[in-house]
Amino acid sequence: MIELLFSTAILGFMLSMTIITFIGVFRFYVWAGTIRTNQSSARELMDTITREIASKKILSTSGSSICLVDPSQDIPSTSVQILREGTTVKRNLYSSSGACSGGAISESISNPSLRVTELVFVKIDGAVNNPYVTGPNSSLLHRSATIKMTIVNGTPDKGTKKCKPADNFCDVANYSTAVTERNSGS
Repeated sequence: MIELLFSTAILGFMLSMTIITFIGVFRFYVWAGTIRTNQSSARELMDTITREIASKKILSTSGSSICLVDPSQDIPSTSVQILREGTTVKRNLYSSSGACSGGAISESISNPSLRVTELVFVKIDGAVNNPYVTGPNSSLLHRSATIKMTIVNGTPDKGTKKCKPADNFCDVANYSTAVTERNSGS
């Protein structure tokens, strides 16, 4: 009877350790899928933004927004603004002659589950690698913009905005690129 009691206790301990391990592996699998999905969504969002910038003329940037117009129109009748509101990236379409002002039709271009914590646009008048080019040929250089985007999964440290070393369910990913207008229009 005592041997049966000990073998049942050992079997119960082994079974509980197996269940705990299975739950941990399953949680990690779900977390990895979430990270993979969010990073894929972030790359798609970055591609969407770069296509918009490349096909239009950059009017202005102000931190987390960029104003674009169609380069084929002398007097722009429509403009597009890409901006971050909270943790969502939106595209505002303006149909007035004022660039990125007036009533707008707004649409979200980021995945609803994606948490974009930083989106910064910087306009560069000139070459991407040398924004200080001057001289007779400087008008031939196309305008460019740099984009920096940060996405977050989990809860990073509020001060450093980085994941704590022991937090396996936190991820901060940074993306950056430079885009040059294809049609300067100027």
